Amino acid sequence: MCDLTFVLHGGIILMLSQLAGFAFARAIRSGNSDRWRMSHAACSAGGISLVALAPVVPHLAVDATGFAVAWIGSTYALCVGTVIAALSGHRGIESGPPLVNRAVYALYLIGAFGTTVATAALIYGAR
Repeated sequence: MCDLTFVLHGGIILMLSQLAGFAFARAIRSGNSDRWRMSHAACSAGGISLVALAPVVPHLAVDATGFAVAWIGSTYALCVGTVIAALSGHRGIESGPPLVNRAVYALYLIGAFGTTVATAALIYGAR
């Protein structure tokens, strides 16, 4: 079951990447593509990593549910953060005003922490 969960959420993230790609293509024509480039690339990488992990997860010596929550949740946080950043123009590099910037910052922080924990679990579980 867990391997299909990774494929399902990988597909959803890849669809988000497609939507960001459409916005990226439109932004290229207007000469302001930097924001959407990051979103499209990050969501593509996140979706592909989830699909790539699907056949690996059942063989890891870790709690599959906890691993899935950490990896999938952090991928959503990072990808949604990049989309909000692209839409708003606020990069979320520092936790300062306005509120949308703080939201992007929080999503990046959650994503970075979750990905770090999940990567450590991946390394540990593959031993």
